[in-house]
Amino acid sequence: MLRSCRLAPFTAGMVIVLAACAPLVEMPAPSADGPWISHLQFDPPETVAGCTVTMRFHFDAKGAEITSGLVRWSVAVGKRLNIDGVTLREDLSAGRVSGEVTTPLKISRPGYYRYRVQVEDIAGRRSNVLEGDLRVEVPWAWWVTACAGSQWSQGLGLVDVVG
Repeated sequence: MLRSCRLAPFTAGMVIVLAACAPLVEMPAPSADGPWISHLQFDPPETVAGCTVTMRFHFDAKGAEITSGLVRWSVAVGKRLNIDGVTLREDLSAGRVSGEVTTPLKISRPGYYRYRVQVEDIAGRRSNVLEGDLRVEVPWAWWVTACAGSQWSQGLGLVDVVG
Protein backbone atom coordinates (compact mmCIF):
# COMPACT_ATOMS: atom_id res chain seq x y z
CA MET A 1 0.00 0.00 0.00
CA LEU A 2 2.77 2.42 0.96
CA ARG A 3 4.69 1.68 -2.23
CA SER A 4 1.67 2.43 -4.47
CA CYS A 5 1.14 5.76 -2.71
CA ARG A 6 4.70 6.77 -3.61
CA LEU A 7 4.24 5.84 -7.26
CA ALA A 8 0.96 7.75 -7.70
CA PRO A 9 2.50 11.28 -7.64
CA PHE A 10 5.36 10.11 -9.87
CA THR A 11 2.95 8.56 -12.40
CA ALA A 12 0.70 11.63 -12.40
CA GLY A 13 3.74 13.86 -12.96
CA MET A 14 4.89 11.73 -15.90
CA VAL A 15 1.44 11.92 -17.52
CA ILE A 16 1.50 15.74 -17.25
CA VAL A 17 5.01 15.93 -18.74
CA LEU A 18 4.14 13.61 -21.63
CA ALA A 19 0.95 15.52 -22.38
CA ALA A 20 2.87 18.81 -22.43
CA CYS A 21 5.30 17.42 -25.04
CA ALA A 22 2.58 16.18 -27.39
CA PRO A 23 1.62 18.38 -30.35
CA LEU A 24 -1.46 20.41 -29.45
CA VAL A 25 -2.59 21.14 -33.00
CA GLU A 26 -3.60 18.24 -35.22
CA MET A 27 -2.69 18.39 -38.90
CA PRO A 28 -3.62 16.02 -41.76
CA ALA A 29 -1.20 13.15 -42.32
CA PRO A 30 1.54 13.94 -44.87
CA SER A 31 1.70 12.03 -48.16
CA ALA A 32 4.74 9.83 -48.76
CA ASP A 33 5.44 11.47 -52.14
CA GLY A 34 4.06 14.91 -51.30
CA PRO A 35 5.72 18.33 -51.42
CA TRP A 36 8.57 19.14 -49.04
CA ILE A 37 8.70 22.30 -46.91
CA SER A 38 11.58 23.52 -44.76
CA HIS A 39 13.20 26.49 -42.99
CA LEU A 40 10.18 27.94 -41.16
CA GLN A 41 11.17 31.39 -39.84
CA PHE A 42 9.49 34.36 -38.21
CA ASP A 43 10.79 37.89 -38.72
CA PRO A 44 11.23 39.26 -36.13
CA PRO A 45 11.73 36.10 -34.02
CA GLU A 46 9.96 37.73 -31.05
CA THR A 47 7.60 40.67 -30.95
CA VAL A 48 4.94 42.50 -28.99
CA ALA A 49 1.15 42.17 -29.27
CA GLY A 50 -0.34 44.29 -32.04
CA CYS A 51 2.60 43.90 -34.42
CA THR A 52 2.83 42.11 -37.74
CA VAL A 53 5.30 39.24 -38.09
CA THR A 54 6.48 37.85 -41.42
CA MET A 55 6.33 34.07 -41.64
CA ARG A 56 8.39 32.43 -44.37
CA PHE A 57 9.31 28.92 -45.43
CA HIS A 58 10.81 27.14 -48.45
CA PHE A 59 8.88 24.63 -50.53
CA ASP A 60 9.64 22.05 -53.20
CA ALA A 61 6.50 20.63 -54.80
CA LYS A 62 8.41 17.95 -56.76
CA GLY A 63 7.18 19.20 -60.13
CA ALA A 64 3.56 19.94 -59.14
CA GLU A 65 1.97 23.28 -58.31
CA ILE A 66 1.08 24.17 -54.71
CA THR A 67 -2.66 24.85 -54.48
CA SER A 68 -3.27 25.41 -50.78
CA GLY A 69 -1.67 25.66 -47.38
CA LEU A 70 -2.71 25.46 -43.77
CA VAL A 71 -1.27 27.37 -40.82
CA ARG A 72 -2.52 26.35 -37.38
CA TRP A 73 -1.34 27.51 -33.99
CA SER A 74 -1.83 27.12 -30.30
CA VAL A 75 -1.11 29.91 -27.87
CA ALA A 76 -0.66 29.61 -24.14
CA VAL A 77 -1.77 32.68 -22.24
CA GLY A 78 -1.28 31.93 -18.57
CA LYS A 79 -3.18 28.70 -17.95
CA ARG A 80 -5.48 29.16 -20.97
CA LEU A 81 -4.80 27.44 -24.27
CA ASN A 82 -6.30 28.73 -27.53
CA ILE A 83 -6.08 26.90 -30.86
CA ASP A 84 -6.78 28.55 -34.22
CA GLY A 85 -5.68 28.54 -37.84
CA VAL A 86 -5.91 30.06 -41.31
CA THR A 87 -5.73 28.84 -44.88
CA LEU A 88 -2.89 30.29 -46.94
CA ARG A 89 -3.88 32.17 -50.08
CA GLU A 90 -3.43 30.19 -53.30
CA ASP A 91 -1.40 32.96 -54.94
CA LEU A 92 1.42 32.75 -52.36
CA SER A 93 3.29 30.14 -54.40
CA ALA A 94 2.44 32.01 -57.66
CA GLY A 95 2.36 28.87 -59.82
CA ARG A 96 5.95 27.92 -58.97
CA VAL A 97 7.02 24.38 -58.15
CA SER A 98 9.69 25.52 -55.68
CA GLY A 99 10.69 28.67 -53.86
CA GLU A 100 9.78 30.63 -50.76
CA VAL A 101 6.37 31.50 -49.32
CA THR A 102 6.18 34.75 -47.35
CA THR A 103 3.06 35.92 -45.56
CA PRO A 104 2.35 38.52 -42.86
CA LEU A 105 0.70 37.48 -39.60
CA LYS A 106 -0.94 40.09 -37.38
CA ILE A 107 -0.48 39.00 -33.76
CA SER A 108 -3.07 40.52 -31.46
CA ARG A 109 -2.46 38.83 -28.09
CA PRO A 110 0.63 38.18 -26.01
CA GLY A 111 1.59 34.57 -25.31
CA TYR A 112 3.78 31.69 -26.40
CA TYR A 113 2.70 30.60 -29.90
CA ARG A 114 3.42 27.19 -31.44
CA TYR A 115 2.84 27.23 -35.22
CA ARG A 116 2.40 24.25 -37.56
CA VAL A 117 2.47 24.68 -41.35
CA GLN A 118 1.56 22.31 -44.20
CA VAL A 119 0.93 22.72 -47.95
CA GLU A 120 -0.90 20.66 -50.57
CA ASP A 121 -0.18 20.27 -54.28
CA ILE A 122 -2.57 20.12 -57.25
CA ALA A 123 -2.73 16.30 -57.00
CA GLY A 124 -3.94 16.54 -53.38
CA ARG A 125 -0.67 15.32 -51.86
CA ARG A 126 0.18 16.90 -48.49
CA SER A 127 3.63 18.02 -47.41
CA ASN A 128 5.49 17.32 -44.21
CA VAL A 129 4.51 19.50 -41.24
CA LEU A 130 6.83 22.26 -40.00
CA GLU A 131 6.73 23.56 -36.44
CA GLY A 132 7.94 26.88 -35.14
CA ASP A 133 7.64 28.91 -31.96
CA LEU A 134 7.06 32.63 -31.48
CA ARG A 135 7.00 34.57 -28.23
CA VAL A 136 4.73 37.62 -28.19
CA GLU A 137 5.10 40.01 -25.26
CA VAL A 138 2.81 42.68 -23.87
CA PRO A 139 3.07 46.06 -25.68
CA TRP A 140 4.92 47.70 -22.79
CA ALA A 141 7.71 45.05 -22.72
CA TRP A 142 10.82 47.25 -22.76
CA TRP A 143 13.12 44.28 -23.52
CA VAL A 144 11.52 43.60 -26.95
CA THR A 145 11.80 46.00 -29.88
CA ALA A 146 8.38 47.51 -30.58
CA CYS A 147 6.95 47.33 -34.08
CA ALA A 148 7.27 50.29 -36.42
CA GLY A 149 4.44 52.79 -36.23
CA SER A 150 3.37 51.65 -32.78
CA GLN A 151 2.70 54.21 -30.07
CA TRP A 152 4.91 52.02 -27.87
CA SER A 153 7.90 52.51 -30.16
CA GLN A 154 7.92 56.24 -29.40
CA GLY A 155 9.05 57.13 -25.90
CA LEU A 156 7.28 55.47 -22.99
CA GLY A 157 4.08 54.65 -24.85
CA LEU A 158 2.39 57.87 -23.78
CA VAL A 159 0.06 59.58 -26.23
CA ASP A 160 0.28 63.38 -26.34
CA VAL A 161 -3.03 65.10 -25.79
CA VAL A 162 -3.25 68.57 -27.33
CA GLY A 163 -5.88 70.98 -26.14
